[in-house]
This record gives sequence, C-alpha cells and structure tokens, in this order.
Amino acid sequence: MRNFTAVSLFAILILTASVSAVDAQVAPSGIVDSSLRMEFLFGTQALSYSDAASASFSSVVFRADFNPRVPLLAGTVEVSPFPSISGRFAGAVSIMEKSGSVYRANGFSSTTTIPTFFAGRWDVEPDVGYWELAGLYHLWNGGGYRFSCTAGYRREVWRYHGESVGNIDGGTFRDDMTSQIPFLGLQTSMFFPLWKARFEVLGSAFMNKKVASRLQYGSSFIDYRGTINQGGLLEFQMEGNVSVTQNLWCGLHAKYTYQELTGDVTADTSIGQSSLDLHSADNYITLG
Repeated sequence: MRNFTAVSLFAILILTASVSAVDAQVAPSGIVDSSLRMEFLFGTQALSYSDAASASFSSVVFRADFNPRVPLLAGTVEVSPFPSISGRFAGAVSIMEKSGSVYRANGFSSTTTIPTFFAGRWDVEPDVGYWELAGLYHLWNGGGYRFSCTAGYRREVWRYHGESVGNIDGGTFRDDMTSQIPFLGLQTSMFFPLWKARFEVLGSAFMNKKVASRLQYGSSFIDYRGTINQGGLLEFQMEGNVSVTQNLWCGLHAKYTYQELTGDVTADTSIGQSSLDLHSADNYITLG
C-alpha cells in the first residue's frame, strides 16, 4: 500500500507540471464553490471472523460478503477566505435503497461457539452516509494551478438489515459499522475560463471502525461487537467540470476507496461466548 501511495503522489506531481497554462487563471479568494450530485456507489465489503486462538486467518469460522449497489445524494461546499487557505465540507446519504443479498459462510470447528445454521443467503437493505470536514493549505496558487495539502476528518456509517432466505428462512439480522477517519492528503486543482479539474489522494493510518451485529433465528442468536483499528484507508478522487453559464457548471466526479482493518471482537451466542479476530475489507467506486 505504501508503494501504491508513493506512485500515486508522483503521478499527481507529473500531471501538475505537464498541463498547459494557456488562458489560466488564479483561483480567487473569498468565494464559495458548491456542488450537488447524484452518485452511484458499487463494490464489495467482506467481514471475516477467525478463531482468536489461531495464529493466522486460515481458520475462518464466519464470513459475510456484501455487494452494495447504492444511489447517493452528495454535496460539497468549499470556502476560500484567503489565497492560501480553504475549508471544505462534504457529505452524502443513500437514497432509494434497493434490497440486495449477502452470503454468510461458516467454517465451523470445535474450538468455536458459532452456530453453523447461520450460513446461507440473506436478503438485505443497505443504508450508508458520511460527512467530512477538511482544511486545505495551498502550497502553490497561480498560473491556473493550485497544489494543496489536505487534512481532515470523516465519519462514515454503514447499516445493513434484512432477513434470511432458503434453508434458514425466518432469521433476522442487523449490521452497523461506524468509521472514524482522520486523514491527510494532496490535491491538484486546475482553473480555466471554460473548465476546471481536481485530482486528490487521501490516506489514513489512524482510522477505526466500530462494528456491531446481531443475527437471530428462533431462540438462537449471535451478538458480536468491537472496535478494529489496525490498518487504514487509501482513496483517490477526480473531478472535471465544464462551464454551462457564468455560474453553472456540469461535470463528472469519481472516487475509488480501499479500506482494510483488523482487530478483536467479542461474540455472545446462544451457546456460549467467543473471542474472534475480525478482518474487514472495503473496496468500492463512486461515480456521479
């Protein structure tokens, strides 16, 4: 991941140096730049629970695979009170959620107390939202280019709820995942009379994710919860806009996000208690 980040930062520097400055303009201070977008998020999320007594993740005792496909209503407001400083507020919330499915697989062994009958396919409805505050310090702002350092905080919430289908019809579950993400990044922006563009890379080695879930089937249940914080975030954003009128722009926003975290959780079940190692991997794209 470190090599990937270094290559990405180098690519942004090369891009900054290679774009022509013809008809360029300096991003003015004291302005508010806002946008409202319809986006579509798609990708994968996986939660793997392993026996804490094992030295590796090879003894996976429970796994859940999500494939979210979610439309979002997103917005961004950026304020530039000074030529060298900007502030940004961004957020998104899911709308028109559609039911999907998640497959839970068991690798039951005698060392765990996870009931095997929770394996199978479950119908789910996702709910996702986030908000973000960030500050930008502009290392260079002239000739149509702006090269900035970014620091900020993001809070992200994923919720899944649904019912089991097939051989375990009648079960219910709810998964709640809340991430606290302080981040750093680099941004390159270009401003021209008829178009503008932005490229940004963000990373975090200090994020954490609080996970809580309950699966219920008759009198049997699994209730696990904990906070995982070993890992991090890597994200790439790009945006391009063309001028429609003096105050109206139309464009495309794209974002790729990768998160990977591990940690310990406690599982209370109808037949006992277990300590499990949780591995979480999120890999998704947002377009709008």
